[in-house]
Amino acid sequence: MKLKIPKVFSLIFVSVLIMTSLKVSIFAEDNPKNVLTLSECINYAIKFNPNIKSSKQWERASKASLMGSKSSLFPSLTYYGGISRSSGKHKNSVENEYSSTDYSSNIYINQNIFNLASYKNIVYAKEQMISQKYSTKSTTQGVIFWATYAFYNALKIQKEIDIANENILSIRQFLNLSKELQHQGKCSEYDITFAKIDSMNAEIQLNTLKSNFQKAIAYLKEQIGASDLSISSLSGDILFHLYNVNLDDAINMALSNRPDYKASLYTIASKKVFVSLNYARLFPVLSMGGGANYYNRIDDYDYSNKGWNLGLNMSLPIFSGFRIKSDIDQAKASLSASEFYNENLKQRIIYEVQVRYYALQELERNFKISEKVVNESYKKYNLALSRYKSGKSNSLELSNAISSLTCAHINNLNYLIHYKSSVADLKWAIGIIE
Repeated sequence: MKLKIPKVFSLIFVSVLIMTSLKVSIFAEDNPKNVLTLSECINYAIKFNPNIKSSKQWERASKASLMGSKSSLFPSLTYYGGISRSSGKHKNSVENEYSSTDYSSNIYINQNIFNLASYKNIVYAKEQMISQKYSTKSTTQGVIFWATYAFYNALKIQKEIDIANENILSIRQFLNLSKELQHQGKCSEYDITFAKIDSMNAEIQLNTLKSNFQKAIAYLKEQIGASDLSISSLSGDILFHLYNVNLDDAINMALSNRPDYKASLYTIASKKVFVSLNYARLFPVLSMGGGANYYNRIDDYDYSNKGWNLGLNMSLPIFSGFRIKSDIDQAKASLSASEFYNENLKQRIIYEVQVRYYALQELERNFKISEKVVNESYKKYNLALSRYKSGKSNSLELSNAISSLTCAHINNLNYLIHYKSSVADLKWAIGIIE
């Protein structure tokens, strides 16, 4: 036994290693350069996110429940069989001891002819299944949005790193220029020190952004649901694309497309059926049953019996301790609660669409203004650089111009990425994000 234990552990280790390598190879095959696009992130999220998997399992359970409720439409076939052995003594008998062996066999079939509660239960299970189907779709759309949001958040930081690198190049150019001007006697050691401080602050900002990018990538992986996914960088469109939609149309589309709202409507439909299901329990149940039986006893007097039976049965509830009435009241209260929830959901959907619509309009206006700020900041930088080279200004003016240009780029990028995220947010609120 001691010789087999190392082999078992070796086998387990090799199996884990193979599974890990297979998982890595899957990611590597789809993503050889570890550079992800938004569509790839969404595809990975749909494939690996545990929330979607969980919701699909609930959908699978609801389908199984529907199949189970349909079983009442089919006949049930049951077999009973047994064997028993008994022995004892007769008190007033010459032969005091006796024994017997009993064999029994019975097969029984039953078919419902009329059971209104069973029929209602099938309809109830079907409505529940459809409701769960839309819940799965709602979960999927939520996962898509948060993966999209996380992608744009990481992409924004990645682009900020590019801006920070450009800022460092500008500051180094500022520093080298200051050294040249010092040799010409056009600037002092103060200007060089000023440029050095700007350079070190820019390095600190770059290091912070790199750290934030790693955190953003970790958040993106968490939203995708694949922590083992290797991502080195992101590839995405950073051009501005106007999203045109009318507010009233957006609200109407939301009430028509939102899967959580549709799920709520089907939940109400199922609760209505559940109320009628409990009322149906007051109706009689008709069924037909029959079977064949065989019985044999082996003792001093062998006895056997064979037979069959066929009959029509009816059951009618007369009094159940007010149980049916309480179930009806409970079903009605649950239906009312679902209707109030649906009304609240409708108001919240309208509010969500309105808020996201107005936010998108604001971002569109601010982005266009930020583009003008970038152009003016370029002019300011070029003018400050020209003045500094000619000795007409000091280092503070050029440093402020470089800082203003960097801030203008970052603000423009923030408005652009925020606009793209807000478009996805509005589509989620409308129920058309895919």
